[in-house]
Amino acid sequence: MKRRRRRRCRDSYARLVRGEEERLARWALELARRGLAEEARRVASQLFQLAASTRVRPPRTVKRMFCKSCRTPLVPGLTARVRLRSEGGLSYTVVTCLHCGWIHRYPYRKGPRGGEAISPRTGVYSVGEEYSGEREGEGPQGPPRQGGRDNR
Repeated sequence: MKRRRRRRCRDSYARLVRGEEERLARWALELARRGLAEEARRVASQLFQLAASTRVRPPRTVKRMFCKSCRTPLVPGLTARVRLRSEGGLSYTVVTCLHCGWIHRYPYRKGPRGGEAISPRTGVYSVGEEYSGEREGEGPQGPPRQGGRDNR
């Protein structure tokens, strides 16, 4: 009984803190858009101090809004440069902080045939369709191989 109550209190506390973190993140982004970079950095450092003191991690979306090096809010075109790269089957977003030059690489998975992006956690397309790993008319291993040593 006591553990359940403690967990319930912790969950409601974490919900309150996350709401405050998201509010501070929106405020910092708004300050950055207005051109007040120093104030935006100060608000961002307050956000991460709040997260450290309460031991409630900010969500991934909030963490990726700020440069890990200088705490500048990353606004594409204003304080950050965003590029999509794919090399050797891996696709990732490259975000460069224009204040300190720090480079962040965030991987993502593309859908079949380079279509819509798939959420790495759920495996669901942005459109809402499930992906089973198979293409239409093909088995789980893909199309039959043409030529080569294996097909004698």
